[in-house]
Amino acid sequence: MRALLVLLALTSTAVAAPPTFRLGNDVRPVRYDVALTIDPRATSFEGVMDLELDVQKPVDTVWVHAEQITVLRATLDGAVARVVADRPHLVGFTVDRPLAVRHAKLHVEYRAVLSDTETSGVMRQHEGGADYVFTQFEPIDARHAFPCFDEPGWKVPWQLTLTVPSTDGAFGNMPVVSEKDLGGGWKRVQLGATPPIPSYLVAFVVGPFDIVDAGKSATSGTPIRIIVPHGKSTQARWAASVTHEVLEQLEAYFGSAHPFPKLDIVAVPHMAYGAMENPGLVTFTGELVLQAPSDETVSRRRSYADVAMHELAHQWFGNLVTMKWWDDTWLNEAFATWLTSHLVEQWQPTWGSAEERIDSRDRAMSADSLAVTRAVRQPIASSDDIQSVFNSIVYDKGSAVIGMFERLVGPDRFRDGVRRYLALHARGNADTRDFLAAVSEAGGQAITAAFATFIDQPGTPSVKLALDCRGKVPVLHMTQHRYTRLGSTIPAGALWQVPVCVRWPGGRACKVLAAKYGDLPLTGATACPAWVEPDDGGAGYYRAEPSLEMLAALENAGMPSLTVPEKLSLLSDVSALATAGRIDYPEVLALAGSLAHDPDRHVVGAVLDAVSWLDDAGWLTARERPVYRMWIHELFGKRAHELGLQPRKEDSEDTRLLRARLVPTYIAMTGDPVLLAKARQLAAAWLRDSTAIAPDLVDGVLDVVGRSATRTQWDAWLKAARATKERSMRLHLVNALGSSRDPALVRASLATLDGDGMDLRDALGLFWGASMPLETRAIAWSWLQSHFDALVPRLPREFSARLVASTASSCDEALVEPTRSFFVERVKQIDGGARELELSLESMHLCALFRTAQTPLVQKWLGMKH
Repeated sequence: MRALLVLLALTSTAVAAPPTFRLGNDVRPVRYDVALTIDPRATSFEGVMDLELDVQKPVDTVWVHAEQITVLRATLDGAVARVVADRPHLVGFTVDRPLAVRHAKLHVEYRAVLSDTETSGVMRQHEGGADYVFTQFEPIDARHAFPCFDEPGWKVPWQLTLTVPSTDGAFGNMPVVSEKDLGGGWKRVQLGATPPIPSYLVAFVVGPFDIVDAGKSATSGTPIRIIVPHGKSTQARWAASVTHEVLEQLEAYFGSAHPFPKLDIVAVPHMAYGAMENPGLVTFTGELVLQAPSDETVSRRRSYADVAMHELAHQWFGNLVTMKWWDDTWLNEAFATWLTSHLVEQWQPTWGSAEERIDSRDRAMSADSLAVTRAVRQPIASSDDIQSVFNSIVYDKGSAVIGMFERLVGPDRFRDGVRRYLALHARGNADTRDFLAAVSEAGGQAITAAFATFIDQPGTPSVKLALDCRGKVPVLHMTQHRYTRLGSTIPAGALWQVPVCVRWPGGRACKVLAAKYGDLPLTGATACPAWVEPDDGGAGYYRAEPSLEMLAALENAGMPSLTVPEKLSLLSDVSALATAGRIDYPEVLALAGSLAHDPDRHVVGAVLDAVSWLDDAGWLTARERPVYRMWIHELFGKRAHELGLQPRKEDSEDTRLLRARLVPTYIAMTGDPVLLAKARQLAAAWLRDSTAIAPDLVDGVLDVVGRSATRTQWDAWLKAARATKERSMRLHLVNALGSSRDPALVRASLATLDGDGMDLRDALGLFWGASMPLETRAIAWSWLQSHFDALVPRLPREFSARLVASTASSCDEALVEPTRSFFVERVKQIDGGARELELSLESMHLCALFRTAQTPLVQKWLGMKH
């Protein structure tokens, strides 16, 4: 039993049956009043909770969620309550006489755990010589802090009072309304009562924080602060300078002020995920917020702004209006993901948000191509289901689908629908039907049925297009089917209502393809177009399969006229055709080669993705490898040497990002002796002086040097990693150590995980690094099998599922059954583990089939270049 509770009395009195999963509606929460006594240097904390209840029918037992909580005393409507504690995740409070239908009060005094290991619940973290307490309650970890109705539908006010050491600060969702010195080194901090919020959005932090004033929103006047561990104030410069702009963009889009009285951004050293949207107290992993001025990178500055846009969008869409149940997690997360891209594209048009949207869509389509993939909106019947819902299908597919229908409805009408939805359901709960109804009403067209075909069934539609110019008006003949990869067992038959939008020189047309077959007239075209772009702007969530004639016209006549998102979408769709077994992968390589000299960094990055993995995937032998490296040199060598590894004052941000993406990858692919020697020189200097490498290039340079590092170099990095107190420096070093391809050094790296003194959550990067390359994958797999059972209790709960997922990169049919055999029983004890195992096994199998089919073709193609 995970929850350790002390029974107040032993009795044989019968107790009402506990709920099986959801708590039900017989008793409802009305308001929480919670007082917590927290010392970050302790291993537990104490709480007193008064919970007002609305009793809907007579009951003798009130069931609530609780975990790792010891109940010391409890009363129910003034009578001493017996505690029933033999159910996972639950505690029951029972009295002799049934509660009448009316308001009641549950009073609980308890003790709970401060975890040093977990990155959820109430967690204690050590940073810079001081101790801190942070919370992370989404999805179902508020039950670690207080006995509660830990479901999103129960949205009520919370009043928190925190008794903490006098030298510590205490912050929560609402502003401090009073602070009283209690003497003896303690003080009491009372926070204002929240508006109605669910348990998973309650948050508090305690510790010797520094506070950085980040100004106010110019539109609403909301005060903004950045709260950081002591001594880190100077590292919050970028966050303090840009957060108000992010908030103002959102207030303009939603047409209303930030819905909470303050906005605090908190830097948390260790978080399982990037950030959490707690109203008024948004938590971010410290890597996003904290950047020393000398270490700021373009990518990290933009990442902070992107994540801030996402989390602050939730203040309206998720906090002001909250989902009724976890099956609508997709709506919160997909909307915030889509709106981030949409607003950043307008606010900072040079950042490439539209181009990055294609990457996001492709991640979703890759996951969506598996037989074991799930629908965006999926039933939630267990805690395992809840843990499995935070994935690329929910975030990235959901976002792409919203963007596709926003294009269909029109941006202004769609925005009006969003505002209507928020106005109708403010401070309450709503679901997908409510959202789609509001958008349909504002947009003047019903989209619910078409939308449902994308969120209520899994898979990606693939649309074949053939241009017919025999009539007066050119027509595209369209056929839809579900996209499947080579060797997939997915049955045929699924249909979608697909908004297909195409573009040609001088014209554009759209149509919803609602049946298997359909025609799209190119109205306005006066002659047969020289080319037709099958997905205007790359905004559709479908795989485009243009005919060979259309594809040739696009690659030849159309390429100069395509936007960057359209080029990315074209390369992605052609790659998908190869993965499906419809074309040979050398056709992808040929298209990639024609795009390699494109001036846009996103296109270059997509080309690198298409070609750089061949050697690591085991497709090349000693015969092909020199030819492959020469071809890569022809594609990228000139530009890589021009960019070099030293920044210039005149560099644009795009140039800095291109250098960081291209040059280390080029060195890794070719072993270019001139650039590799420079990288080694810089890496040696960096260990003495962290400014020796431009911040954007640190990880890339250390990675390519680490691949062939000597034992002396490796030892020096390990010593520095153990000694440094700066987590950012330690993560750089762990990544460098984990990049080695030397079997002896890989084994030495993994051996350090048995008890090195470094935080295992950071040091586990040594395993992640070894699990990817072909040369070291078997070593990592062997180590994981021998250490998995001992690792699980030493790591946060969510890391266990990630370790299962690490096997997905093994493109080897021979490992499928050993992987299944090793994990099949173990995953039963891991929330989300069974799901990750299914995904990994299918990914391994399909990858192996694809490699078997395509390796001879790639080798032959390279042989022809010799």
